[in-house]
Amino acid sequence: MPSEPLRDVPIGQRVTVRHRLGDGRASDTVGRIIASDDAAVTLQTRRGDVRIPLEVVLVHRVVQPVPWRIGRFLSRAEVAVLDVGTVLRHLDATTPLLEDLGTARIPTYLIGAEAGREGDRLRSAADESRAQFLSTGASDQPTAATYAQAHVEVEKRLGRTVGVGLVHYTDDRAEGVEGAREFGWQARIFTPPH
Repeated sequence: MPSEPLRDVPIGQRVTVRHRLGDGRASDTVGRIIASDDAAVTLQTRRGDVRIPLEVVLVHRVVQPVPWRIGRFLSRAEVAVLDVGTVLRHLDATTPLLEDLGTARIPTYLIGAEAGREGDRLRSAADESRAQFLSTGASDQPTAATYAQAHVEVEKRLGRTVGVGLVHYTDDRAEGVEGAREFGWQARIFTPPH
C-alpha cells in the first residue's frame, strides 16, 4: 500500500525524506514537519530547519517519535528528583511527567529553594504524582552539600537506605546538574520533549 503524499503528512510528524541534491546525489533528512505547502516541506532537524522542495523528493516515510530522554531517564530511577524551578518553568511538560512517575510508583521529590514560596502552583502540578517537596533552604546555589542534605531527607521519608547512584535528578540549570553529579546522583539537564 503506497504511503500518503508528503504534503498530506500532518504537521508535527517525524519523517525521513530521501531527496535529490543539486549535484544529482541523494540525501536523507530526518526531522519533524513544521511547515508544508504545495511546493515544499520544512523539517526541524538537529542542525536546524531544512526546507525541501517536493519536486526533489524521491521517497519518504513516517518514523516513530523518539522517546523523551528525560522521561525515560527518570522512569528508570529508584527515586526521581526534579528541581522545583525547572518544574515551574516547564509546567506543560513536567505535569504529565510527574503523573507518569506517580503511576509507575516511583518515589518522586521536588527540591529547591522555591519549594516553600511556590507551594500552591506546585501542588496542582504534583497532586496526581504524589510528589513530595523538599526545601533546600534559602540558597539558589546548588552544591554537593545541598544534595547530600536532600538525600538524607529522602532516606528519612522513605524509611530506608537509598544508594546515591540510584537517585536520578534533572534540572534545567547546568550548575544544578553538576552539583548533583558531584554528590553522586545520576543527573541530566532537563530538556522539554519535542
